Amino acid sequence: MIYYFISMIENEDDRTLAERLYFEHRQEVYKIAMSFFKDTDRAEDGVCDVFELVCKNIKQFTQVDCNKHGALIVVYSKNLFRNQWRRDKIITFEELDDKMIAHGDTTENIVIENSSYSEILKAIRSLDEKYSEVCTLKYFIGLQDVEIAEALGITPENVRVRLHRSRAMVRKQLAKEGLEV
Repeated sequence: MIYYFISMIENEDDRTLAERLYFEHRQEVYKIAMSFFKDTDRAEDGVCDVFELVCKNIKQFTQVDCNKHGALIVVYSKNLFRNQWRRDKIITFEELDDKMIAHGDTTENIVIENSSYSEILKAIRSLDEKYSEVCTLKYFIGLQDVEIAEALGITPENVRVRLHRSRAMVRKQLAKEGLEV
């Protein structure tokens, strides 16, 4: 399937780049997909979806330093998988009622839990990109510090420092809004 998308690229150099990116980063994209979907079939489809997107936007990769290709593919992957995961999480009111009854949750508890999550997410999104990206890769995608460092082209120690600083900034932001974490 990936070769179909690669064959649609007109420029030979761009086709070569797309093929190289696929072979260099497919395992990493697969790991990210598995962390979202926990299903090998969905993960494999996700890899194809990401590299379809890469092929459609190959010009973006030719304009970026080759050391940043991995980070750009990680960003493509996380955004695509997050959107797919969110679409999968949409449930009907009947399903919500069934889950509440099964777990003995009250509507009030569910609303409080979801509002806290959305406040934390909002606080993370308000951070500078270098901090929000590290948080997203760590806490929402589930990558290890070494994997984040490799994807972003920084040291694992720098990843830990950014995580520490971002957690402090999120706590400060939530404290301003009257929430404790």
